[in-house]
Amino acid sequence: MKNSDICIVTSFNQKLYEKYANVFIDSYGDNNIPFDLFIYSEDDNNNFKNIKKNMKIIQLLNNNIPLNKFYKNNENYTLEKYINCTKNQWKYDCIRFSYKVFSIIHNFNHYDTYKYIIWIDADTIFKKNFDFSLIKKLIKNENMMSYLGRSSVEYHSECGFLIFNKKHEKIKDYFNEIEKLYLSKEIFNEKEWHDSYIWDLIRIKYEEKYKITNFNISKYFYNNLINKNIDKENFMSKNILSKIPLNKYLIHLKGEKNKIEKKIVTQIDKKNYIFKIDL
Repeated sequence: MKNSDICIVTSFNQKLYEKYANVFIDSYGDNNIPFDLFIYSEDDNNNFKNIKKNMKIIQLLNNNIPLNKFYKNNENYTLEKYINCTKNQWKYDCIRFSYKVFSIIHNFNHYDTYKYIIWIDADTIFKKNFDFSLIKKLIKNENMMSYLGRSSVEYHSECGFLIFNKKHEKIKDYFNEIEKLYLSKEIFNEKEWHDSYIWDLIRIKYEEKYKITNFNISKYFYNNLINKNIDKENFMSKNILSKIPLNKYLIHLKGEKNKIEKKIVTQIDKKNYIFKIDL
């Protein structure tokens, strides 16, 4: 494996760029992250600064016919139309999270030279350079994907960081099935409509149906903790990314978006976890 085998994909519009994704771009360039970066945006016009040679901006709606079809078929979509709830409405914000899903699928279908796609949420800060040697530890040839599993309390994965193995025999079927779920509107029959729920839903189906293996990054590091007295449910809870050695390289701000500053280098989670395996 080499750096050119890997690309990183993210998605944000002009509003989110001004809110936090500008720091994603700046920290990506400042730390000389060696992978090609694909930035998908649903806006027709963008004013993104500090775009480097290894960064490509793709207007998502103009270049993705399936997503455009889904978007137009649901242009009158409102949360209230489909669900009567006053809290946790993000779980049913299908349009918002569909941009992420269709960005990854578009990249898979149109850029054949890469062996691995890494999705990273745009509210992420890169702290220092990393290369293929790190990714090599987090996915094997037999794995279709690697993900940050969380506790039964959270029940769905932390999908701010995902790795997809493009060479796996079932990965195309996996993406096709997810895309079909959106385009057929069958997604509105599911318990929840956000991307984390959908990635897990079809991943688990494939694990059971085809007996394939996937790499649970969170479980891997929990099993390699020096201190075995740490509670698994608490460890594999919200913002698991801040608790594992990946936090040396990037920090996912999540609830701290409004406090974002380029100088942030500390952890959100203050506990000191020590592992047998490091990155």
